[in-house]
Amino acid sequence: MRFLIFVLLLLLTLVQCSKGNEEKDEYEIINLILKKHVNTYSVRIFPKKGYSDEKIRKHFNDSLLHTGKLTYYLYSSIDKLDTTSSRRTIIKDKKIDLSKIQSLEINRIDNIPCKDRMTDSCDPYFTAAYYFSEIKFKGNKALVMLNFQCGGRCGKGLLIKLLKENNQWKIVKEDMVWIS
Repeated sequence: MRFLIFVLLLLLTLVQCSKGNEEKDEYEIINLILKKHVNTYSVRIFPKKGYSDEKIRKHFNDSLLHTGKLTYYLYSSIDKLDTTSSRRTIIKDKKIDLSKIQSLEINRIDNIPCKDRMTDSCDPYFTAAYYFSEIKFKGNKALVMLNFQCGGRCGKGLLIKLLKENNQWKIVKEDMVWIS
């Protein structure tokens, strides 16, 4: 009987440790993806000389980064699909601890600065609203969906595949799932 209790306690301890590591990995992945994808892609401010020349566009976008005025919004929940019932599918929310999100050159804001939450009528310095799917792990691999919307005809969804090598997550492949 003591042996059975010992084995059960050992299993519970291992399960708790793996859940803690998984949460740490989730925030590492979210921060890695935000660092790569929060950018000036959808800014509604354009240089006076036009926007067609790649050199002018890059210089102008880089100068916008350093103004400190650019913002983005991160939905504070992760979409999680619950398919345990064969009769219906439910989307459950898993909350994101925003205090674990690293700061970027573009500032994260608490509310979408748009009329009626429509991203076409936003502050011109607002870049996009980002949201994540649940991150699925399998050993040293992970899969997550990133969606961002910057307007009625501006946004995209990416299926991102990651690999953990030398205790560090790396993005190995991105597939565009939708574009607007």
